[in-house]
Amino acid sequence: MKKSIVWSPDISEYTAELLIDNGAYLVHYDRSMDDWVLWSNGVRCPVYLNCRYVYGKDRAFNSIVSLMENMIASSFKDYDIFVGLATAGIPLAAAMALRFNKPLAYVRSAPKDHGIGRLVEGNPGRNLKALVIDDTLASGTSVVNAINA
Repeated sequence: MKKSIVWSPDISEYTAELLIDNGAYLVHYDRSMDDWVLWSNGVRCPVYLNCRYVYGKDRAFNSIVSLMENMIASSFKDYDIFVGLATAGIPLAAAMALRFNKPLAYVRSAPKDHGIGRLVEGNPGRNLKALVIDDTLASGTSVVNAINA
């Protein structure tokens, strides 16, 4: 059976270095458990990954985008659209949509409370095969919610 993701220890190490060197990976082992980061799934943890820190660093962001582009090109052939998850998945999905010349949509964490109150932006058609992109994955709840949106 063919693996669906192209990855290696070298790519893992390089990605980790990018995240750490650009301040995106935060570690708080010196704090008490009550002061650890509260994740959206309710788990308290001494570590936190904030990819938004990388988005402001052009070289690091371009490196991450290039790695993602290579993985997507070699692993996924049949899709119609990129869908980013609010908010940190949107820049990555937008970069992929531009690189692959595909449409982009994004899913908000909640419908807007003004305007026309949309949850999904970009006006995607129905029954499209989507590559859903977020910056991190913990419980998978946000991805499942996006699929059901």
